[in-house]
Amino acid sequence: LIMASTAPSDTTDVRLPTNVIPKLYKLELEALTDLDKFSFTGSVAIDLEVKAKGLKSMTCHAVDLKIESKDVAFVSGSTTVAVSSISFSEKLETVTFSFASPLPVGNGILNIKKYVGELNDKMKGFYRSKYQVEGKDKYMAVTQFEATDARRCLPCWDEPSVKAEFEATVTCPKSETAISNMPVVKGFPKKADHDDSLLVW
Repeated sequence: LIMASTAPSDTTDVRLPTNVIPKLYKLELEALTDLDKFSFTGSVAIDLEVKAKGLKSMTCHAVDLKIESKDVAFVSGSTTVAVSSISFSEKLETVTFSFASPLPVGNGILNIKKYVGELNDKMKGFYRSKYQVEGKDKYMAVTQFEATDARRCLPCWDEPSVKAEFEATVTCPKSETAISNMPVVKGFPKKADHDDSLLVW
């Protein structure tokens, strides 16, 4: 005897639309300046290709990130398209940017000049790790992006099939060090333009 369920299955497509393809993320993070608040501030300019004509919105991944419409715009050549609204889906872990007018087809930049994230204690994304020095609690900021937690650090297309390059800088106090698994770019670290007590790595 063979029995099969006839109940409808959940066919929700959790993959992102393919009408936009990211090429390069230019990411800037200020983490260690906000460690006591368990938060970080970031900005990212995403070089991408718009593949669909008449597109007025784009969706990518984001979790526990605060982004305001005034801080986001799409730039293509001399054309700048403002964001009219931003919506988040907690279930799908996505953010959708709706634009005031259709985006031009081809290469452009999604410019998110400021967002705020949580340095969580879940060992996911961009998180805090506690240690002690002479009996006092200290914190470091650590990343763990695999398998799907880069979205906790920056708005991104966080899928294995959507690969892109990264250029990243981290701003922290002179007393701290930023460590990466990639070589430091020539000319770094350097003093932060807005504060002599900080270094940009």
